[in-house]
Amino acid sequence: MRTALAVSLVAVLAIPALTAFRAPPIPVSSVSVTIGPKLQAKAREYGQRDLDQLRQELKTDVERAVARQGRSGPGGVRLELEIVDAKPSRPTFAQMGHNPSLSMRSIYTGGGTIRGVEHGPRGDRTLSYSWYESDIRNERGSVTWTDADRAFDMFAREYAAGKR
Repeated sequence: MRTALAVSLVAVLAIPALTAFRAPPIPVSSVSVTIGPKLQAKAREYGQRDLDQLRQELKTDVERAVARQGRSGPGGVRLELEIVDAKPSRPTFAQMGHNPSLSMRSIYTGGGTIRGVEHGPRGDRTLSYSWYESDIRNERGSVTWTDADRAFDMFAREYAAGKR
């Protein structure tokens, strides 16, 4: 009787430890990034070159963050990301070309929204992340896509660390 009670007690005490256990993150074998339709519709306003640079920036940020965490490798998950929205911190060259009253001194609060799917052996998992600067005072020293780049970097670090 005492043995059964002791075993039951050990089992009850072990439950929190077992529920806190998470399977280790699966390696990432590929990352692809597309521009979503809402943002692609702004290609004339922002310039296609800028959108292509944003796409490459997110891809590079995620690949670097995953590699730093030791999570890149063959046979892992396939990560398909979409940049749903991005707002510049300063005008793009295309915006300045369309509106002569803008200059590189013009500032905005920018940021970005990312959506995606992680395809892996445990099934598909939906991802989403959004961050926009809320204080114009933080825009000193920023370049065209500072806030969007910051959003991409924060997403990449959180994803690589298994927090997303």
